[in-house]
Amino acid sequence: MSEQDQSPPELPHEGPPYQGYGPRPYQPPQPVPPPVPAGWENPVQQAAPYQQPAYPPRMAYGQPPAPASSGDGQTVQTVGYVMAGASLIMPILGLVGLILGIITATKPNRGGHGAAIICLSLVLGLLAAVFWAGVYEDGSY
Repeated sequence: MSEQDQSPPELPHEGPPYQGYGPRPYQPPQPVPPPVPAGWENPVQQAAPYQQPAYPPRMAYGQPPAPASSGDGQTVQTVGYVMAGASLIMPILGLVGLILGIITATKPNRGGHGAAIICLSLVLGLLAAVFWAGVYEDGSY
């Protein structure tokens, strides 16, 4: 006798797939999966690791920053330098240059220009204020 004939009839056994004739062979009940924890009902679809977006490489030490685009604070930077220079004639314009320097410093890749505008506005504004105070105090205008 073969191994297949020795198994009791009530236990499932390997056989040909059901063809649709007669009663379906016995299939044991499938186990019920455990309930899904809260928050795990709808999984989030993420990109495969090889499909992740490429991040720009980090700058090496001493490497100059990428040039900024012309529309990204160029006008504010130019007017800031002009106001810092104009503070030699009218010291109150140094305050305007100071404000524009702070705004320029917040733009990407323009931090150095912002610091330069701030320093120029302060130094030239104070220098002009001292100069004009001396001129008007002397009375030789």
